[in-house]
Amino acid sequence: TQRAYSGETDDVASDVLERVRRAWLDRGYFLVQVGGEAKVLTSGPASERITVSVRVDEGQQYRLESIQFKNNRAIRDSKVLRNLFPLADGDIFNRDKIAEGLEHLRSAYGNIGYINFTSIPNTEIDDDNQTISLIVDVDEGKQFFISEIDAVGTDDEVVKDSPLKPGDVYNRSEERRVGKECRSR
Repeated sequence: TQRAYSGETDDVASDVLERVRRAWLDRGYFLVQVGGEAKVLTSGPASERITVSVRVDEGQQYRLESIQFKNNRAIRDSKVLRNLFPLADGDIFNRDKIAEGLEHLRSAYGNIGYINFTSIPNTEIDDDNQTISLIVDVDEGKQFFISEIDAVGTDDEVVKDSPLKPGDVYNRSEERRVGKECRSR
């Protein structure tokens, strides 16, 4: 389809190819191969019109076999972690939904003080059954606690009324809520 882009022709072509690749990945074509080339149709001092020819070798369409977790010590219940992913076993493997689940996972750990949390998703592909198992390697980091609360530019009542107290587990979402509350006073 026609669309306006800015930048060098090669960069625009790369962007188009990446968009095509992502679209196929979100439809379960995990091993899709995308290639192509750009040709300049017209060129002027302010703009160029180009065409990008795209070749797609979609390969097999895969479904999600399962999602498993390893090295998860703070949240041991794998069902709790699994429910953070908006993709059921047997669904078409969707890169975007996997990314969304990984973000939910990061938030869940951030809400219990693991603000340096990272996860590494590893895939195991079963070509015979056209399925992918996702094994998420969890690196929780260390848990953070509130040491002190200092509110600059506000009165002491705001700090006294805060639900946050020194010694509490740092909760990323609670900090945001209290920050909004302080700004509204």
